[in-house]
Amino acid sequence: KSTKGVNVKKSSSRSKKEVKRLDDFVISPFNAHKVEFNNGVRYVNVQDGDSFESISEEFNLQPWELYHYNDVDKNASISDFNQIYLQRKKNKAFKSHEQHKVKNGESLWSISHKYGVKKSRLLKYNHLNKGEEVEVGDVVFLRREK
Repeated sequence: KSTKGVNVKKSSSRSKKEVKRLDDFVISPFNAHKVEFNNGVRYVNVQDGDSFESISEEFNLQPWELYHYNDVDKNASISDFNQIYLQRKKNKAFKSHEQHKVKNGESLWSISHKYGVKKSRLLKYNHLNKGEEVEVGDVVFLRREK
């Protein structure tokens, strides 16, 4: 099948009701971002001029999905990010990352972002309530409850 001068092969093995995979979103040769992985979760590095809307449009996502995947609300500024996750973070970190010792300037959110683990899971694993934060020197469990 040909679309706008580009040859597109249609896979006969895909069901019409199959949920879109992220692989389907990154086939354009005009994408400005290189997709990378952290903990098996796809992300892109934030570039000058980026917005949640521009990244969501580039990858055929809704802005609310990016807010959700990155554990922020719609008032968040993209300038606070180095990377934006394009899919849900994992429930736990790789086996090589059982725990993390909190350093100066880190928050539960930044640790969640660093390891590609949902913030809600870190709250659970560390017996913290929503809104509670970690302090320098605390050990944060990344895979299971303490």
